[in-house]
Amino acid sequence: MIAAALLLLMVFSIFKATGPANTAIALESAAGEVNGDIGTVAAMAIPYVHESTYDVNGIDLIVGYDQVIARSGCSTFSRPMVTRVYPGFYTENSTLMWGDTAGFREYLNTTFNATGTRNDPIQANRSAELEALMGRAGRSMLEKPVAITPKKPVVIEKLFIYTCEEGGMPGGEPYVFVYQR
Repeated sequence: MIAAALLLLMVFSIFKATGPANTAIALESAAGEVNGDIGTVAAMAIPYVHESTYDVNGIDLIVGYDQVIARSGCSTFSRPMVTRVYPGFYTENSTLMWGDTAGFREYLNTTFNATGTRNDPIQANRSAELEALMGRAGRSMLEKPVAITPKKPVVIEKLFIYTCEEGGMPGGEPYVFVYQR
């Protein structure tokens, strides 16, 4: 009877000891899923939209400028991304600049007098201004990353923003936006 009790105690000890490992695996898996979807969209050679929901049993997911973070209780796992992402919902000085990628194109049209598409490229002499805008938007994800709400669609969208010299061929730069609907 003592041997059975010791055996039972040993089994429960092993089970309890595997808890932190299971949490670490769950965090890594959840961050990897989101990171994989972002990487897949970034690798596309064309504009592309991927929409998915993420609901991972009590794990909080956060998408930053260059990493995906998964948290559960006191445990955290961070997975670096191969690409940088930009906010689909962006405010600057408490003013909404855009609320999705369609709003982003409208903002470009208002600010640069062009939507940044292949047919309506931004003038190349304003490309430094465009880079500064995208730099500020990217850095905003360091301060306010996208916290993923479970069961709410997450949109990962790749856009190309085209610039062009007068009379030249437009050249496009890829940008990946992440936001929730």
